[in-house]
Amino acid sequence: MKRVFGAALLCIAAMVCVLPATAFGAQYSAYVGCSSSGSAAPSHVCQVGNEPGAFFESADAEVEYEVCVILPGGEELCSEEEEAEEGVLYVNVLPPDVQVPGDYLVNWYVEGLEVAAWTFRMEAPAPPATPPAPTVTPPAPVITVPAGPTPACQHASHRVKQLKVQLGTAGTAKAKKSLHKRLRIAKAAAKRAC
Repeated sequence: MKRVFGAALLCIAAMVCVLPATAFGAQYSAYVGCSSSGSAAPSHVCQVGNEPGAFFESADAEVEYEVCVILPGGEELCSEEEEAEEGVLYVNVLPPDVQVPGDYLVNWYVEGLEVAAWTFRMEAPAPPATPPAPTVTPPAPVITVPAGPTPACQHASHRVKQLKVQLGTAGTAKAKKSLHKRLRIAKAAAKRAC
């Protein structure tokens, strides 16, 4: 089924040669942009919500042209025939039917002959990014410290006291020398334990 859609024209006196086509020796440029702005770049992928435009320029002759778009379901919509001056860029805003995700084909006709074709895809906008889930830091482990000295500390301190008593009662120099050595070792052990 062929329906007619209204065209909004934007004439721009800039040269854009993207897809040259020839008919009767004439040169044409035609493409689809994701906007109907004259600065829209050629594109094969647009987002739903963009206002795609079908751009057309006849490089060397004044012609009458028509733009048709084939929707994903196969329906064809065409504009009315319009005049295009030589060297002027025209844009036809594609109809609202193009706001459905899918693949589209746009054809340009001059005097009933196809002079250019362009495929493009309308994609649904990406969903908004969800923020990452907050990371839960486990609470720091609770370490309980005993109120008094540890058993190892108590034992080492008791050993130091015993050796001091023995040193005080030792009668010979040899016994005192041996006790001094053992006392030094016991004091080092008490320092580590306490």
